[in-house]
Amino acid sequence: EQPKELGVRSRMLFTEAQVRFTEWLTQAVAPGASATDLAFWPITEQIMANYENGDQPSVGLVAADTYVLRGQTLSGLGDCWRAEDEFDAALAVAEITPERRMDVWGLKGACFVELGQPSSAGDAYNQALQIARQLNLPDDIAYYEAARRQQSPPATP
Repeated sequence: EQPKELGVRSRMLFTEAQVRFTEWLTQAVAPGASATDLAFWPITEQIMANYENGDQPSVGLVAADTYVLRGQTLSGLGDCWRAEDEFDAALAVAEITPERRMDVWGLKGACFVELGQPSSAGDAYNQALQIARQLNLPDDIAYYEAARRQQSPPATP
């Protein structure tokens, strides 16, 4: 029997999407593959429809995770511009946790690196670093400091 609460149903759908995403990751990506052709993509669309642009806060965390999953998928397919849009959508979800917000900024930074945009990558890593400092997460602080430094141009004498 399907659970009646929308948040619970959405979490169950997300678990199914994660399983199918993991299966996809273990297979070779076909050249020219499109995200919409993947078995889990329609499931992510169902979850986002459940969220209804923030009108269903019980689905908020699941919606944020769904946007991240979609962004990671698009990034894996080499479509970092569209991945950035999904990551931005995740950041716009009011219910997103600070830890997840930090992770999303890190993913945005990695996409900007792939796009050859070191300044934007550095800005994204800086956002992640600020959150890591607020949360007092030493390993994340060290990681994002190093990632940000890699995007900075070398100092000229």
